[in-house]
Amino acid sequence: MIKINTLIVDADPIWRYSIEALFAKEHDIHVISSVATVQEALHYISEVDIVILDINIEAYKLEGLKILRDITIIKPVPIIILTTISDQNIILTAFQAGAMHYIDKLNYDVLPTAIREVTHTLSPFQLLLKDYHKLRNVMALHSLTPAEKEITDLIIKGYTLSNISLALYKAESTVKNQVGSIYKKMNVRTRKQLISILQ
Repeated sequence: MIKINTLIVDADPIWRYSIEALFAKEHDIHVISSVATVQEALHYISEVDIVILDINIEAYKLEGLKILRDITIIKPVPIIILTTISDQNIILTAFQAGAMHYIDKLNYDVLPTAIREVTHTLSPFQLLLKDYHKLRNVMALHSLTPAEKEITDLIIKGYTLSNISLALYKAESTVKNQVGSIYKKMNVRTRKQLISILQ
């Protein structure tokens, strides 16, 4: 079996360990190295098929973007952004600098699938389109008020309007209005659509 040689670049040792442990379960993914600095990352670039990069490396967003550009100059290797950053402009700039995929750290367990998509399955355009929709959903979530986020959590758990009303001690009409606002912000029309984009 041909293995996908992977480089992990993240300043946080706990995250590096977690990602390595995740990949250790995959027969087709081989971690060449797991590093924390720019210098270390560039040292291994010639050996890898794909890079997992936290663009917040060393606590500076722009430093992470610089690494991304440096990597693509040395070798046009596919790069997956793995980060907690939700700044749309930063992420879009990362794509412009050469990134091919975007994964939120809270969902890092999808990395093996993402690696296979980048190396074997989806075209760059398909990946960007997929990430565009995902990023739009993330930004929409950030636009929800605390009360709307609380209701959204209950909807995902299967609560009905009346259940939510009882749980939050609110009038059902108030809950209904807030659900309408959530649907509008998330660009959905039904409960099913809302749940599908959040799970």
